[in-house]
Amino acid sequence: MKKSLLLVITLALYTGGMAQLNINENFTGMTSGNLGGQNGWISTTINDVQVTARTNNLGALTYPNYTSGTSSIRTDGTAGADPVKAFVSNVGISSNSYTYISFLVNVGTANNEATSLPTVALRTALGSNLCYFYIARDGSDVKFGISKSEGGTGDGDYRTQTYLLNTTYLIVIGYSLITGSSNDVMSLYVNPILGSLGPSGSPLTIFSGSDGGYSGAISGLQLFQNRTTPSFTTYSTADAQFDAFRGASGATSAEAWTNLSPMGVILPVTISSIKAYEKQAGIQLDWTVHSEVNLSHYEIERSADGRNFATIGQVTASNSGGEKTYGFFDANPLSGTNFYRLRNIDIDATSKYSNIIRVSLDKNIVGIQLYPNPVTNGIISFQSADLSKGSYTIRLYNLAGQQVYSSNFAHLGGAINQTIQLPSSVNRGMYSLELYTKAIERVIARKIIVQ
Repeated sequence: MKKSLLLVITLALYTGGMAQLNINENFTGMTSGNLGGQNGWISTTINDVQVTARTNNLGALTYPNYTSGTSSIRTDGTAGADPVKAFVSNVGISSNSYTYISFLVNVGTANNEATSLPTVALRTALGSNLCYFYIARDGSDVKFGISKSEGGTGDGDYRTQTYLLNTTYLIVIGYSLITGSSNDVMSLYVNPILGSLGPSGSPLTIFSGSDGGYSGAISGLQLFQNRTTPSFTTYSTADAQFDAFRGASGATSAEAWTNLSPMGVILPVTISSIKAYEKQAGIQLDWTVHSEVNLSHYEIERSADGRNFATIGQVTASNSGGEKTYGFFDANPLSGTNFYRLRNIDIDATSKYSNIIRVSLDKNIVGIQLYPNPVTNGIISFQSADLSKGSYTIRLYNLAGQQVYSSNFAHLGGAINQTIQLPSSVNRGMYSLELYTKAIERVIARKIIVQ
């Protein structure tokens, strides 16, 4: 199964024009097949870049906090196709303004560095290109590179790090267009932190070399699938999938970044806490949320390894505003370790995952014994010859799952004999007594009878 990582390329250019979102292309609603002729993409050959569903049938590349659609495209090295899409309006080149572009990529295979070719570039109104993005094979991995101009094959500068195939990455490229020749600055980030004013991390930055052909206004985006070198030797580009192109400009880099909004649409909910614990021979999940607006529902997903998840249930969102706590009971957990996460889904089908939490049913809190059972006079004790050091919580639940008692204690480690006096409000009947320690996210549960 392919993993999905995000690739965001951000190009910071000195350009003129009004602050705007110049391109927003996530291929939603396109027909599988040739990209040319759809939604403003122009191609002059039948051997075109293909609109395609991913091999895992998700239809789109995805990455947390980045907006995608329902389809992606694939470049496979077929000869002849270099489709272009024009920006919403031409962006005139001048100093003291910027343009950003972002997108996702997932590489299946690529040529080695010596024969690698660009896959993405900016396009000017006069038909020239600048700011190229490269993909090259490095053993069983790939490398990402950049170049201000295309002088042939293998002319990109590459990051020293290598990256996995079949994985989607977030990349940011910054391109500063400066008056004069051979003095533009171009930077490449991989999986940067997306801050409010721009990307942060350790970029590959290049200063030297030709600035490329940028006569005329920067007017669009170009994809490359096959190129012919000056010696007329034809090489193929990487076999890769791309998705969710965005481009924006502004009077300053911060303004352009704001217009781009690479973090995507903020989902209409904030999850402030999520926990899972053993309860009555199952596992209970509780989560607290704030600011629900236009949220459809929560899907509960479970995994045995923390990587491959399956949906086991869903809870409808109330959209009541303010703080609200939800719960879900997994009556048939997996033996051993269970991993859980929430997928909160907007009414427009936009989704986001919560953090992953873990409950280890086979993790042993050594030799816990409860006595007497049945409980008499509201007094119950538990003991262990070797209980780990930590802070513990004791909870008592009735058969309806309602908590009727709770207390906390700290233990220095080793043997323990702890006595509990239950309140008089605890009526006769069967209960589940739980001992929980946050240090290892572990709860043990024992059935007791109160007489």
